[in-house]
Amino acid sequence: MSDGRFSFVAFAGVLLLVLGLAGALNYLVDPLWYAKGNRITDKNFSFNERISKINLLNRTADQDWDCLILGSSRVTMLRQSRFEGLRCFNLALKGAEAAEELAYGRHARDKGLRPRVLIVAVDDFNFIERRQTARRAAPRVEGTPSAWHAFFSTDVLTFSLMTLAGVSPESNYYDRRFEQQLLYAPPPFEPKVEDKPDLPCSMEHVETFRQLRALFPEARALAYAPLMSPWYQFTDVYTRGLLDCTIEAFHAVSRDYDAFLDFGIPSPVTLDNSLTLDGTHYTPEANDAVARGLQGQAGEMALDVKAMSLEQYRGAVRSRLHAFAAEHRLLGLWKD
Repeated sequence: MSDGRFSFVAFAGVLLLVLGLAGALNYLVDPLWYAKGNRITDKNFSFNERISKINLLNRTADQDWDCLILGSSRVTMLRQSRFEGLRCFNLALKGAEAAEELAYGRHARDKGLRPRVLIVAVDDFNFIERRQTARRAAPRVEGTPSAWHAFFSTDVLTFSLMTLAGVSPESNYYDRRFEQQLLYAPPPFEPKVEDKPDLPCSMEHVETFRQLRALFPEARALAYAPLMSPWYQFTDVYTRGLLDCTIEAFHAVSRDYDAFLDFGIPSPVTLDNSLTLDGTHYTPEANDAVARGLQGQAGEMALDVKAMSLEQYRGAVRSRLHAFAAEHRLLGLWKD
């Protein structure tokens, strides 16, 4: 019969048991990708993609990656296994802008990556003049500081329980190969075309992409503009007065890369509203076509920017968009 006195030994034993069970669960689910990822359901959610991908990179840096992919969330669904003969690490991040791509590319180099192929996505929004923020001015690259935080913190336990319950913060997940998959088929994209106010343009990040390419001088460097719905291009690029600036910026970036392909033009892929979530984020299957294009099978779905003069490139983009606008009765919003 208990005498009602506190037993430190019993308390310590219970505490160690709880910590051990929580640590074991966190280790098996590994929501921050610190060890081997989720070994229970094989679904890895992106609770903090910037931390998780750095954890993954840091622990696999010695695995002879010979291909590095950098970009925004428009590129996270580009499956690295679709590049034949290459072991690609996809370091694309949600919301990543040029300065972050440069910072994360520099981290990969400092960790010892020496890719023979560098793939860099160049998004149109990098050339919109924006208010400076800490992430834009001085991006920081940080992984999980220790195994203790990775497996014994309460927030990680919450992430583990959410993973097991199938509660993802996004509509996608990373599989056991850390390739992004959709949790469910997206509803068809329903475009809304309207005239929007102009936005100021800036060519500042042409130099940022030049610096990024210089990080890996021995690599074959492929730049590309990601898939973009013509409806989005018309409303959010053309009517905002950004089309010519974007064209000029893409062409300027192309001078420093071995190839530059523009997939953000009207094509059978970008015109198919069942392949996009919102006009700029496309399904893994659509991005498989991008992977083939980057390996020399682009066909009519991309423009070879580097092979054109600025005038030729501008004419090709504008004529395709004008034809799209004419077909969809949008010429009333055409400004020139």
